[in-house]
Amino acid sequence: MKEILLRHLARYPRMQVQDAVKLLYQSEFGGGHMIADPAESLRRLRGEWVSVRESGGESRGLQEEALQEPSFEKIGDGLCRMNLSVLDEGLSPETLNRMFVVTAGRTAGTVRGFEEKLDMLRRCCGRGETPFSLEELDRYLSEYRDRGYPAVSHSEIYRQNYHPAYRVVDENDTRYLQAFIEIDRLMASAKKCEEAYEDETGVVKNPHETAGRKTYLAAIDGMCGSGKSTMARILQEIYDCRLFHMDDYFLRPEQRTEERYAQPGGNVDYERFKEEILDHIGDKDGLRYRPFDCRTFSLQWDIEARWHSLNIVEGSYSQHPYFGDVYDLRFFCRVSPEEQRRRIRLRSGEEMLKKFEKIWIPMEDTYFKACGIQEKSIQVSGES
Repeated sequence: MKEILLRHLARYPRMQVQDAVKLLYQSEFGGGHMIADPAESLRRLRGEWVSVRESGGESRGLQEEALQEPSFEKIGDGLCRMNLSVLDEGLSPETLNRMFVVTAGRTAGTVRGFEEKLDMLRRCCGRGETPFSLEELDRYLSEYRDRGYPAVSHSEIYRQNYHPAYRVVDENDTRYLQAFIEIDRLMASAKKCEEAYEDETGVVKNPHETAGRKTYLAAIDGMCGSGKSTMARILQEIYDCRLFHMDDYFLRPEQRTEERYAQPGGNVDYERFKEEILDHIGDKDGLRYRPFDCRTFSLQWDIEARWHSLNIVEGSYSQHPYFGDVYDLRFFCRVSPEEQRRRIRLRSGEEMLKKFEKIWIPMEDTYFKACGIQEKSIQVSGES
């Protein structure tokens, strides 16, 4: 936390005592104090964004020491300040607000944790590492403590010099920022097409391949241990999308032959996945599918599902060429070999790591190269 504090003090040298306290408050408690109602939170966000744009960019901090404004800045404890400038890159206000609301809902700081951070700030002041003195900080904290540590606003000096405009979100959301932007661009473009199609014909057709389609499909492929499932879970939480897992389509015992394993991408029941899932894209009545149970090596009972506006297929081999050109977006999660092995070891143990290194990782690499999976996809780093 000290490193983050000092980084902010260096970047924003006109920070006042209350700005430093606000940084620590947000790192401990998040931004939940601003959310009485998600709809009202979205309304405020839209209004603030309009003000930022009308100011010609100046209110996004694009001046003086903040000339190179980042899309987000870490504030500690897994939280970030995401600047509203990301809305100009294609992220929608609805998505940013949802990130903000979800983050606030699961951030639960403690007074003790906050006081420990304030003690750290005092030590920094005592060593002359802040632009304000220890005496100035103590005067502020004495009165602030008596008020019960309420939420803090930025100082007027900070506002005048840096014009802060951001929302506090989970650091994991920032890792997949480009994916959020690509999805929002897709949905915004599709909405325009649908509106134009409605204006021209008066009717929106539902088949996946029509101009007025309402069912969109994205695939998250990539290296094992690269964070595909984590990415899918985060996207599902923000978008409330339908999620399908390729792990539900492991090969059945009778399919596990040398000939099958020799195929690039053969280590998945791609025929059944296409038949049960992809052949029913956009079906009004939804679909039924049968996940493979690794404990019994058999298919489970039928699961009924309905299509959402956004649907995601997650897992290795999700972009198998057998499926054809069905995806609106393709993502590829990558991770360094060292981090990949560390995660597999932590998740599955040393013996399973050896099996991954000998069998599964080489099979995936063959599939990636033979089918050009990375080249067709938007790259996503599975590391911070």
